[in-house]
Amino acid sequence: MRIDRASRAGDKNDFLPHPPPIGAKLSIKAASPLPETIRMKLFALVLLALPVAAAAQPNLAEARFEKMLKRIDPSERLEQVCEYAALTRIGHDKNPYHPDRVVIASVSPPKVKGSVMTGTGAALRSHGHWYRFAFTCRATSDRMKVESFSYKVGDMIPESDWDKYGLWQ
Repeated sequence: MRIDRASRAGDKNDFLPHPPPIGAKLSIKAASPLPETIRMKLFALVLLALPVAAAAQPNLAEARFEKMLKRIDPSERLEQVCEYAALTRIGHDKNPYHPDRVVIASVSPPKVKGSVMTGTGAALRSHGHWYRFAFTCRATSDRMKVESFSYKVGDMIPESDWDKYGLWQ
């Protein structure tokens, strides 16, 4: 497309676009590549920005989780905060398990004393299989944050028992 100046000075339609004539050969001129130094600087900026962007994501997720916790009853809050701790802690520790789901009260209900929850019948799902695990979860008095979390993963739960424990694929 080319732009021609209107024939009359001061015309309100200065610089009207006109399509190229029919049959005209169009050529596209490639932009010159960026000099090597500028490309390297841009690449370095991207590399520096990646950790900052990655670090911001967990903080955003944690802020949303905390906001959700404030809306639920403290009696339910402890179970939620301990499930979240189990999911993140087991997922980050060096082990073969990378859970995408955790159910604290699956095989048997946990015990609660103050802001401490313990259980031997929790379940986690990793790589499509459910595993039983025992845990101790100590939270702050307002039950908003976990102060300590320990666990021990046990045996795989047979698929034939999944319905009985409220587990799913």
